[in-house]
Amino acid sequence: MRSNELSSFQKKISELNKHYSHFLFISEQFIIDHQSLFENKPELYTSEVEIFNKNRFSKQFNSQLKELIGETEETKSFILRSLFLLSYFQFEVYLREIYNFARKYIASLPELLGKTSILNQVKQNLELKKINELELVTLDYINLRRNALVHRDPSRAYQRAIADSIKTNGKKLNKYWKSSSLEIQSLDFTKKEIENFDSLEVIDILNILRRSAEQVDSFVLSEIGQDNLIKYLIEEFEKKYDKPIDQKKLVKKFKHFARIFLGAIMEDEEVVQLLEK
Repeated sequence: MRSNELSSFQKKISELNKHYSHFLFISEQFIIDHQSLFENKPELYTSEVEIFNKNRFSKQFNSQLKELIGETEETKSFILRSLFLLSYFQFEVYLREIYNFARKYIASLPELLGKTSILNQVKQNLELKKINELELVTLDYINLRRNALVHRDPSRAYQRAIADSIKTNGKKLNKYWKSSSLEIQSLDFTKKEIENFDSLEVIDILNILRRSAEQVDSFVLSEIGQDNLIKYLIEEFEKKYDKPIDQKKLVKKFKHFARIFLGAIMEDEEVVQLLEK
């Protein structure tokens, strides 16, 4: 099983990945298509080049061709940082939602505090013992890197908590992820230039967040327990399908709903027994 909250998070991460891949394709192709123009007429401005006349932003942008490649790289760097920040924001949204879902069934869980790290609260309150310690340390690194970029000028990002994390855990994390089943292509946990991202590095981080969410989800659902999940599933199903319906169609609809809502694959006999209770 997997929660509806996880499904929502996975869709958002996939959407980020899709738009990011589209941007990479377009920006790379732009350079390829106009490389000779940049080399032969570097002093011209975009507003002076006939091929850009139909572009309604050519005059507003109006850069010299010799500067265009460098400016494209700057834009790419900005988008990479923004994507990193947005992806971690979505991860925190998931953590908050799955935690609040867990609170409905685990009475001992306190309410999340607004001014304290969501990640730290979720780790402490849920006691995520089944998740590898180095994967939790990885999440700490991503959280600290995000904080450094949000609260400090990028050129001064490497200091304090994130610097300590890199010095203490960087080599261990590189070794761990190198031997992991999740293929890490570019992310280097010892890198000090944390304000800079390359294309594959952001993909690595997206994949780590996706995997971490799956692990948190599995742990939370096991803590909630199957009986509570089935009860929750029936309650949500009844909210959506409150009109009378014959048993055959009811079973079919419930099986479909269970698969979409909780990722649960159920047999007809199992559904009939549940609905008869």
